[in-house]
Amino acid sequence: MLIPSSRPLRPHPTIRAFQHGLDVMKEKGGAPLQESLDAMSAASDAVHKNRTLGGALTAAGSLARSFKAFPSFVYPSIHNATAAEKATILSTLDSLPLKHVADTASISMVTEIPNPNPGYVTNGNARHLVLSNQINLSRAELINPEKLRGTLTHEIGHTTDFSSKPFGILPGRSNHQPYGEGPHITNYAKTNHYEDFAETYEEYHLRPDNLKAKTPEKFADMEEFNRQNFFERMVDRKEFRDTGKYLAERIGPNRAVRHTVQVGYNVSSILQVGHGLNQWVGSDQSGDSMAHVSGILNTASGLLFLSGMTPLAGIAVQGANYALGSAVRREALNSAEVESVMTKTVRPLEAVFGRENKKIEKDHRVGKVAATAVGGALGGTAGALVGPYVGVLAGHALAGGAGGALGMVVGGLTGFMAGAELGGRLGGGLAGVLSGKGGESPDFLLANVRGK
Repeated sequence: MLIPSSRPLRPHPTIRAFQHGLDVMKEKGGAPLQESLDAMSAASDAVHKNRTLGGALTAAGSLARSFKAFPSFVYPSIHNATAAEKATILSTLDSLPLKHVADTASISMVTEIPNPNPGYVTNGNARHLVLSNQINLSRAELINPEKLRGTLTHEIGHTTDFSSKPFGILPGRSNHQPYGEGPHITNYAKTNHYEDFAETYEEYHLRPDNLKAKTPEKFADMEEFNRQNFFERMVDRKEFRDTGKYLAERIGPNRAVRHTVQVGYNVSSILQVGHGLNQWVGSDQSGDSMAHVSGILNTASGLLFLSGMTPLAGIAVQGANYALGSAVRREALNSAEVESVMTKTVRPLEAVFGRENKKIEKDHRVGKVAATAVGGALGGTAGALVGPYVGVLAGHALAGGAGGALGMVVGGLTGFMAGAELGGRLGGGLAGVLSGKGGESPDFLLANVRGK
C-alpha cells in the first residue's frame, strides 16, 4: 500500500540508521569517500545544467551503449607474434563464433610462462583484468601450429567463461552443471570446473564427434553456449570480421590503451548509475520533474548495462528516456504527467525513503506517456542495431575495414538517436489517434488509472 501523498513522511528507521552511519564514517576519517561523492554530485549537476555539455555526453553515451547493445565483433589485439604465429592465431579465431572472439582484448606470445610445479609446463594462460580479458601463449611450448591452435582455443574457452559472469563477478558458465562433474574429456579437465569447461570448449571446436560420444551432456551444453542468436549470425560475416581486425590493429599496439578501451564502457555504465542516482535524489529538493524521471531511467539503464547480460534492455530504457525528454522539450507532453506516470513503479521504494508520491491527475495523458516511452524504447533499440549494421556494410563496401569502422561510429550515433526520436513520435501520435476515438476520455488509458 502507498502512503497518501498529502501526509508528511519520515524516513524509515533503517534509512535513518544508514544516514547516521555515513555521518559517523565522515567523523572518523571517511572524508575521502565523502569528497568523492561530492565530486560526482558536482559533475552530475554540471552535466544537468549545461545543455551543450549534457548534449555532448548524451551523444557519447548513446554511442557507447549502441556499441554495447550491438553484438561484439572487434578482434583481440595480437602482440609479439611472428608472421607464422599470427597467421595461426587469426585462422583459429576465424573458426570460432565471432561473439566469443570479441570476448578477449589481447593475445600475447611470450618466451615462456613459468610453472611453480617442478616437472610441469604451462602452454598458455588467460586472465580477467578488471572486466577485460588477456591471453598469454608460451612460444617455448607452442612451436607446433596444431598445438598452438588447441591451446588458444582452450584459453578462448576461459575468456568466454569470464565474460559470462553477470557484473563481471558473479558465477559464470563453468560454475554450473555439468562442469566439475564426470565424465571428463581429459585428465586435465578433472582439475576443477574452470579447466573442465575450457577443455570441453576446445574439444567441441576441434573434435566435436569425440566430445559428443564421450560426454553427451557437456556436448549439448556447448551446443547451446556456442549457438548465436539471429542478429549475432547476421553480424558473423566477412565485413564485420575485417572491420574487427582493422580496429584491433589500430587500438592494439599499446596494450594498456586496448584494455582501457575495453573497460571504458563499464566505467561509463558506473558513471551513468551515479549520475542517475544524483538526479533522482536531487530532484526531491529541486522539484525538477524531468530530473526525477531521467534519474530513475538512467539508474535502471546503467545497472542493466553494467550487468553485462541485458544490453538490449539497457538501450531500450535509454531510448524511452530520450523520447520522453524530447516530447517534453517540444511540448507534446508536459513534465508533470510524465513524472506521475513514469514514477509509479518506484513509489513503494520512494515511500520507504519518505518521498512524497506524484498522483496521476485527471488531465494526465497516461496512454500518451506510455506510448511515447514504448515507442522510444523500440525505436532506440532498433536504431542501435540497424544503424551500426548498415553503417559497417556500407563503409566496408566503400573502404574496407577503415570504412567499416567509420560506418560503425556514424551508424551507432545516428541510429539510436533517430530511432528513439522517431519511435517516440510515432508512439505518441498513435496514442493521440486512439484517444480521439475514445469519445469520453482525453486519453485512451486514463479511465483505468484515474486517481491511482
